[in-house]
Order: sequence, then C-alpha cells, then structure tokens
Amino acid sequence: MHELSLAQKVIEIALEAASGRKIKGINLIIGNYSSVSPESLFFYLETLTTGTILEGAQFSYEKVEAEFRCSKCGNYFIGSIELICPYCGATEGEYIKGREFYLESIEVEDEDCG
Repeated sequence: MHELSLAQKVIEIALEAASGRKIKGINLIIGNYSSVSPESLFFYLETLTTGTILEGAQFSYEKVEAEFRCSKCGNYFIGSIELICPYCGATEGEYIKGREFYLESIEVEDEDCG
C-alpha cells in the first residue's frame, strides 16, 4: 500500500518540474530490493493522473539488480535473497545497489507545441 504514497509524491515532483506543461512520460529507477512493486505503483500513477496534465503519460522504469559486497572477502556479487557470497560462502555483506527508488527523468511537451 505504500505505493500509493510513492505515486502521490512522484506526481507532485513531476507536476512541479513540468511548470504547467503537458507531461509525456516519467522514467523511474526501481531496485529489486526496494520493496516497491512496479505494477502496483503504475496502477496508482494511472489512477491518480486521470484528468490531469499527466493523463496519458507513459510510465517506465529501469530495474536495478541487487549488488552486495561481502564483508569477509570483499568481493562484489549480484545477490539473491539468501545473501551468500559465491566466492567464500560468507553470509554477511552490505548492499551496494538494489534498494533505489527515484524519479530519473520527466518528458514534457515543448511550450510552442500547444
């Protein structure tokens, strides 16, 4: 359900950045360990933008795989939910990537296009 509040914030940021221009697209970055469901988020974005300058905008996202650094051997690896280092077998590490969630870019119509 937190996708609803995230959708509201994305819309708020996009509307402010567009300065009244029609928004054609919003591009997001979503890490696969961010606890954000893209399907749920896009449902709320489409629902909340009906009747606004965001209506009809294309919503897209880039998925960021989780990357970890092993606390024992220092190697970097793409992780799974078990967080087991494939190099030394240690089960301790730190997230390097994969928890991201942010608005990467907004596409707006040119002001002269009406």
